[in-house]
Amino acid sequence: MVLVDFVKVLFVPRPIMEKRLFQERFFSMIVLLSLLSVILAVVSVSFFRAEDMTEASGVTIDSDTYEAYKVFMLLGTGFMASFTPIVFILFNTLINKLILWAVRVTIPFRGLFILGILAHIPLLMDTLVRIIVQSFIGEPLTKSPAALFSFLFDSESQLGGMLSVFTVFGVWSTLLYATGIYILAPERARWRSIIVVVLVWIITTFVSGYINNSLGPIGK
Repeated sequence: MVLVDFVKVLFVPRPIMEKRLFQERFFSMIVLLSLLSVILAVVSVSFFRAEDMTEASGVTIDSDTYEAYKVFMLLGTGFMASFTPIVFILFNTLINKLILWAVRVTIPFRGLFILGILAHIPLLMDTLVRIIVQSFIGEPLTKSPAALFSFLFDSESQLGGMLSVFTVFGVWSTLLYATGIYILAPERARWRSIIVVVLVWIITTFVSGYINNSLGPIGK
C-alpha cells in the first residue's frame, strides 16, 4: 500500500526504496502525494484570520468580506498544492539528472523521479508539524517551526536570511535522497553521486534563502 510505504520510508528507507525505485508504474504515488499536499496546505491556510490576509495581500479585509476571501484563498491554495510538488520534483529531477550526467554518473530519470517523490515526504511532515503548532497557538505560521536557525528569523543580514530556511525536515529529505542515490548509482560512483546531490541541495537552499530575504516583507 502506497500510504504505508510513505510512512515507512521516513524510518526504514532502504527496503522501501529498493521496492519502489525500480517499479515501472508509480502513478498512484503521484496521486497520493498530490492529495496529501492539498489536504495539508488547505488545513494550514484555514488558520488565516482577516488581519493575516490583510498583511499577506496588502488589501484591507473586513469581517464582511473575510469569508469570501478565505474561500477564495482555500480554493487557490488547494489548486496550487495539487501540482506544485510534482512540478518541483520534476524540475529537481531534471537538474540532478543533468548534474550527475556532467560528472559521468548514469541514473535512470524514472528512478530519480520516484526518489524525488519519496524524499518529499519529510517536507509534508514539516507542514503537518506547522498545523499542529498553529492549532495550539491559534494563529498561522509563516516560518517552519522546525528551522535549524530559528533565532535568525528576524536577522537583517543576508547570511542570516539564507540560513533561516534550513530545517530539520529539509535535512531529513536530503538524507532520504542520498540513501536513494546510493541504491540507484553504480557502485563505483555512489559516494561521488551523493556528494554532488548534497552540494546541490545546500546551494539551492542557500539561493532560496537569499531570494526570500531579498524580497523582504513580500517574501515573508
